[in-house]
Amino acid sequence: MPATDSWEDIFHTALRRDTLLMFDPAAGQNTSFQQIRGHRAIGVVYNPEHERYGNYVPTSLARRYDAFIYLDETSRAPPLTF
Repeated sequence: MPATDSWEDIFHTALRRDTLLMFDPAAGQNTSFQQIRGHRAIGVVYNPEHERYGNYVPTSLARRYDAFIYLDETSRAPPLTF
């Protein structure tokens, strides 16, 4: 479950579907996405005890990314076997 008031929480509540967002700073739009909210960091080791404070970083989506893909539900990749 995403942390409350995180970007992931907002998208899950409002959209409930996979979404592609494109940001164009030159167009003067995207003001809603310039707000700073928690965003789940990529590559962190998941620990449910630290989910809210260890896995989220303050992020302005429109300033950090040119595009952002939100996937409402994902699953782990199967282990590699050799």
